[in-house]
Amino acid sequence: GLKDRPVPGAFLPRVTCQCVEGPLVNALGVLEDNRDIVLLVAGTHGAGAMTTFLLGNNCRELIDKTTRPLLLVPENTKFGNPEHIFFATDLHRNDIQYINAVAGLAEKFTARLEIVNVIPEDGGDKQHRLDENAFMQEMVLKVRYRRVSFRNRHNPNITKGIAQVLLHDKPVLLFMVRRKSSFFDFFLKSSVTQNIASRTAVPLLIYPYPMPVVLAF
Repeated sequence: GLKDRPVPGAFLPRVTCQCVEGPLVNALGVLEDNRDIVLLVAGTHGAGAMTTFLLGNNCRELIDKTTRPLLLVPENTKFGNPEHIFFATDLHRNDIQYINAVAGLAEKFTARLEIVNVIPEDGGDKQHRLDENAFMQEMVLKVRYRRVSFRNRHNPNITKGIAQVLLHDKPVLLFMVRRKSSFFDFFLKSSVTQNIASRTAVPLLIYPYPMPVVLAF
């Protein structure tokens, strides 16, 4: 453990344990009453477990009901400094405050933060271009971290576009905001997601929406 193999000068967190009967989602109220908790972390185990975890009823309830950011970590994740972080957006203006929170984490590691939006091959309609311009302008004004970039991923299928990001760009972390009736729901329900989730070791951090205060790291 950490205490058995201490690294000189390394931070040693205080670790406590709590057992609660029943599904994990039933313990959320008890856990979240502790105002010091800023992040929930859940691991997955075994081949294809990420698929089961993402789409299983227990996990979906956890995603639906948590009021804290939730980090899902596949068993085969390779840990290291997060040098390349992706944030998937549907150009919702409220995403800017979440991007600022993620930028705080990126800044600690001098990581690149890439904002990704999936659009059709033809570049999207006029309204999409207006939304993109407004989003970009607000991001430039409100996001303080400078190692932030924006890129459109061209694909007629949103899920396949995100899948390309995971398989080809290999980000260390993928961030998404969980809104009901949004592309996030579409992403989780897709059969393509099952295939990608079973093959990727990219941790997924899900921010709930709305949050009274968007917690930063």
